[in-house]
Amino acid sequence: MPIEIKASNTIQYSDDGVNSTSQTSPTKIKELSMISAYTGSWRVYFEMSDNFGSAGVGQIYKNGIPYGYQQPSNWGYTSYTQDFTNINIIAGDKIQIYAYAYSIDEIDIKNFRIEFDTVCPALGAQLTLI
Repeated sequence: MPIEIKASNTIQYSDDGVNSTSQTSPTKIKELSMISAYTGSWRVYFEMSDNFGSAGVGQIYKNGIPYGYQQPSNWGYTSYTQDFTNINIIAGDKIQIYAYAYSIDEIDIKNFRIEFDTVCPALGAQLTLI
């Protein structure tokens, strides 16, 4: 039975290291494997930068399929947050970031996080997984 969740700022999964690409087509940069089944809403947070002042794009995927909006890169790190609702997660699902550069550039992504609280239906309260 899936765990009911609600988007929050509570980090449940994370990969905070920097990963980069200079590819000009969508390339998987980061991936988090989900260990449980979830239903409800969840939040994805990441930071992205381009290194040479050109531009690129980052986008959230689930199991290799695009789900999030294409987010444009900026000179210097910029934070991006997107909430997902009614996209259930089953154990083993992969939540990913794909990115690409428009031209000769390098796109860096760091602090990739999935954030939510669990909801206890009987109490109507939120619980934080530790």
